Amino acid sequence: MGESEAEVLWRIAIARGVMNWHWTEMSGAQASPQTPSFVYNILPVLHYGAETWTLTKALVARVDAFDQWCQRHILRVHYSDHVTNAEVCNRTG
Repeated sequence: MGESEAEVLWRIAIARGVMNWHWTEMSGAQASPQTPSFVYNILPVLHYGAETWTLTKALVARVDAFDQWCQRHILRVHYSDHVTNAEVCNRTG
C-alpha cells in the first residue's frame, strides 16, 4: 500500500460520513436531483491535502466511484436498478 493510498481511503471514508450526515439532516425528503449542490460541500473534506497525493489509476477509480456513489445517493438510485453511470451523470447534470 502506497503512502497516498491510506490517506485517500481515509478521506473518502470521512467524506462519505459527511455525506450521510448531510443526508440525514435534510431527512432525504427535501433533497432532490435539482438541488444536489449540498453534496459538493463535502468536496473540501475529500480534497484536503490532495496536492500531496501521488495518485494511481486505482486511486483515481476509487475517487470516481465515490463521486458516483454520491450522485446515486442524491437520485435515490439503488445499485440493483441497473442504471448506467452515464445516465446518472446525465440526470444530475
